[in-house]
Amino acid sequence: MADLIGEWINNEVKLSKKITNIEDDFSNGYLFGELLQKFNKISNFNEYKNNDDNTIKIANFKLLEKALRDININIEKGRIFDLISKKRGVATRFLYLIKKTLSEKFINLDNLDLKKCNN
Repeated sequence: MADLIGEWINNEVKLSKKITNIEDDFSNGYLFGELLQKFNKISNFNEYKNNDDNTIKIANFKLLEKALRDININIEKGRIFDLISKKRGVATRFLYLIKKTLSEKFINLDNLDLKKCNN
């Protein structure tokens, strides 16, 4: 799964840096913010800081909490701690959840006119 998420981030989303280690690269919350900004899910990306100071990390994740709630993703304090502490696999699974949620937002079957297919 890490390879698929890395490919999605590097080849489709194209963040400001090439992702080489998902846990390290996403541990301060900045790239999560950039990802949501790329999908027009936040308007305050200028408030995120790309810094590994613990105070900055916490501030980034506080900003992220609200943005994620707006797309119906809740992030628990324990998961934030796991992301900040680079617990193996947590960032990858969290990115998968974001990718899945964003994909569902773009493919809303309720908005399709399926009657045309039933001729």
